[in-house]
Amino acid sequence: MGCCNLSHDCQPGLLDGACGVSGALCQDCTAQVKQCSGGACKDCTRWATVLPSAVRGLALDTDNTIYAGGTSAPQKIYLAALDGCGTLLRSASHLPATASAVSVSALTLAGNDILVGGKLVPSSGTDPQQGMYGRFSKQTLAASWVVGLYGGTSKDEIWDLVQAGGSVWMSGTTSIDTTVAGIWGVKASSTTSAACGFGLAGAGYGRSLTAPAGSGFVYFTGGQSGKGLVGRVGDTACSISPCSSCSASWQTTFQDGTHSTEGRGLLVVGGNVYVAGFSSLSNQDLQALVVRVDLATGTVQNSYVWNPTSMGEMFMDLATDGTSLYVVGMQGYDGTTAQAAVHKLSMPSLAKVWSVLPGDAGAYWSVATSGANGLLLAGGSAGGGVVRRCLTSGLCQ
Repeated sequence: MGCCNLSHDCQPGLLDGACGVSGALCQDCTAQVKQCSGGACKDCTRWATVLPSAVRGLALDTDNTIYAGGTSAPQKIYLAALDGCGTLLRSASHLPATASAVSVSALTLAGNDILVGGKLVPSSGTDPQQGMYGRFSKQTLAASWVVGLYGGTSKDEIWDLVQAGGSVWMSGTTSIDTTVAGIWGVKASSTTSAACGFGLAGAGYGRSLTAPAGSGFVYFTGGQSGKGLVGRVGDTACSISPCSSCSASWQTTFQDGTHSTEGRGLLVVGGNVYVAGFSSLSNQDLQALVVRVDLATGTVQNSYVWNPTSMGEMFMDLATDGTSLYVVGMQGYDGTTAQAAVHKLSMPSLAKVWSVLPGDAGAYWSVATSGANGLLLAGGSAGGGVVRRCLTSGLCQ
């Protein structure tokens, strides 16, 4: 069996032709197992790909294609597809005719499509901002449809979306610009633009969702009356058409001492829900926070606090490889700049294993595990974005 020399492209026939298939494993002449990308045999364990958009949504497909979504200037939907080595395969920007501005907060994969959620400013009428729901082709990144989700006459937004119970569930906030902001739920079809919106859990701010396979529930997090919030609703509750509302079947709040607290990302593992977010020590000094809430009692069992500066530290998302948590966010936010950060914590104790600042500006908004020892990080700032692959040992470069 032949080998691929890194000084030239791999040729079909070497290594049973594996190097001719992007994403397939290959081996160079030093016997190192690598991956084919653009016909070349590359070391794909650690890399970083710079994108023109700060990335909010991230998803890894079964063929190891990575899909990322964010907002490109001036306020357009930005989507990108990368291979497992970080090579940009294709990208696209969209501004629907019905919108003057639109942005992506999250994405998920559904068959041959990408489903995205975010916010949309209509190009006509008096509604200042709506939630946004869109469907795009994986292969071409072309739009099937992008629609505004009407939650009220004030500013509304979708923060996250997840598939569960044969439908798409979304969480966000209605009337963000008023004193009566509400935790917003939306249940939608994955194949059409049909959707039903409702108040999910009263006043507050709706953030991330998760739907553990086989659980029968959709879990959500956010903030309510200065406390972090965790709740759930049955994944077959509500009706899309005719639209019928439903509310949380269980919820609990938590707080970091007396400090105002908010959940941003969550993950359910067994009988526990892990929530990542922050608490406010002052208007400028925010400390990042992870809590483990017992689902049976609704009480906090463990917590991890991170506050290395007198400015803003926040966690935005978390993932697990089954034995550890990987939590991402930002350090030292001063209202303009910050450094993106990733932490590894043990489960269920939430003891810190390591933390890394890989050198990216802004925040990491999304994290996913990749292979036996890989992490995918996605984020950035107003100046641009990045998708990065690190090792679970903490090596990123």
